[in-house]
Amino acid sequence: MKFRDFIRYRIEAGKRGFLLRPADDWQVSFQPGGLVISHIDYRPFLAPGGSENFVAWSEIERVFAGQTDDFTWDTIWITFILKDGASCSVPETAKRWDQLLDQIPANLRTALRKESWLPQVMRTAFDSNITQLYPGPT
Repeated sequence: MKFRDFIRYRIEAGKRGFLLRPADDWQVSFQPGGLVISHIDYRPFLAPGGSENFVAWSEIERVFAGQTDDFTWDTIWITFILKDGASCSVPETAKRWDQLLDQIPANLRTALRKESWLPQVMRTAFDSNITQLYPGPT
């Protein structure tokens, strides 16, 4: 990492902490045959981190939704379990989250629509409320 990039990273990490903004940026993008989940973290005093994962619709074996307790609020997550046993998760703070919720049942024929599972996941604060979205009822 160049010194200039290091300074930019530290400034961004500091701004996020001072302004109480999330320390992570998540983004979902769609490509033919799948989706890409991108993650960049801005944690103060740690090296920058990030990842980008392509998830093919045809490789998805199961999809779960649930929420995590973040002390004063909850975050809803969707987790994709792939046929090879790997998993990939994306939080509700991700860019294009709403499009993801529409794309899941559009590309996975038996997956539950958001109207069926979202109220169930959100019903109790600070409880995981894990729900299987795919394979859904046939």
